[in-house]
Amino acid sequence: MNTQHDSTCRHRGRAPNERTRAGTLKHPASGVVAIHHSQLATLRRFGRAVTQVGSASEIYLLLTEFALVGVGAEASEVVVPDGSGTLVRASSRALSTRSRVDLAPELGAEVLPKQTRIVGGDGVLYGVLMVSGAVSRRWTSDDDDFLAALADRAAVAMERLTSLERLQQSKTELGAARTALERVHRLALLGETAAGIVHDIRNLFGPLSLHLQFLRRHLHAADGSTYEAIDDMQDIIRSGVDTTERLRMFSKNDVAAPSVPADANEISRQALAVGRPHIHSRRSAIRLEERLDATALIDVPSSEAVAVVTNLVVNAIDAVHDGGTVRVSTSSDQQTTRISVADDGVGMSPEVKRRIFEPFFTTKGDNGTGLGLSMAYAFAKRHNAELRVDTHVGRGTTMTLVFPHAQARS
Repeated sequence: MNTQHDSTCRHRGRAPNERTRAGTLKHPASGVVAIHHSQLATLRRFGRAVTQVGSASEIYLLLTEFALVGVGAEASEVVVPDGSGTLVRASSRALSTRSRVDLAPELGAEVLPKQTRIVGGDGVLYGVLMVSGAVSRRWTSDDDDFLAALADRAAVAMERLTSLERLQQSKTELGAARTALERVHRLALLGETAAGIVHDIRNLFGPLSLHLQFLRRHLHAADGSTYEAIDDMQDIIRSGVDTTERLRMFSKNDVAAPSVPADANEISRQALAVGRPHIHSRRSAIRLEERLDATALIDVPSSEAVAVVTNLVVNAIDAVHDGGTVRVSTSSDQQTTRISVADDGVGMSPEVKRRIFEPFFTTKGDNGTGLGLSMAYAFAKRHNAELRVDTHVGRGTTMTLVFPHAQARS
């Protein structure tokens, strides 16, 4: 072997060949001094390397690799405590097939069983570094010191990683608190403006309802569909009046309207009746399908539930603006009744899905208020229900209201 070449490679930061190090037994005059300097260089390289990684597994992998380099052993391993306190293998390295299979027998052998604890400054045990197998020279106290120093540097790296994780967790919690504060501010703004809006809207609904009644009394020889259209418009006006009343109660922090047993199928039919004109006003081919199979009643104010489901239907129609299918379905099991509105439209990205319940957040630009889904979410919470969202970009969205049965509630 070319000893001078091996020493040059080592000073350039290259790992030594298996089980040998420059200066070991090749330069009797330098002896331990050469080994000591080589280990110091290995420690420096390890210290630089662990600053470039971002996970405990990467730190342990580097630790086992540099342990082999520093002492010239056949195998090294790091074991760490699991949740129950048992030590489990986190990383292992070996230079021979015999050692690579399992280090446990080697640790009990007569040849070089060594282990060093990886302990942080606060006394936390991060793991144990172990090396085993034959070496090409006599083991010295420098090797013990090297393993201890290597373990100390690994512990410092683990403490740094833990601090970064805690910092990231604090940052996440701070972001969540800021988001909640923004929602409270937006809701407060909504409450301040609601009273004036309610007054203006009620002033519009009153005369419109009177005109419809006048029109119905003076229609002659009209077919049934005409009267049905008038009835639908009057139902819409009544729904609008109920909606403005809920907005008024919200602005004054009044108690919500009392819940009574309601039929999920009928709620869905009324929402579909309101949604159909939105389809007729579009040029694209949009199909509106229904499958109403609910068999149990739910405890909600019927008019409020119709408004919420109508909003989900209109959103679904907007999502398939270039053509597609909107499906409204109801179903019941032993404990819950579900109202689902599904579309095969554009779907939502994870970022949009995360924000859809924020007041005033909208993807519709000037055509949206950003209040529909936030009010639907609040409605579900008030009535012990859930609003579930299943969405995939390019595949569509399904919004599902899950209610407990009326008889199952106290």
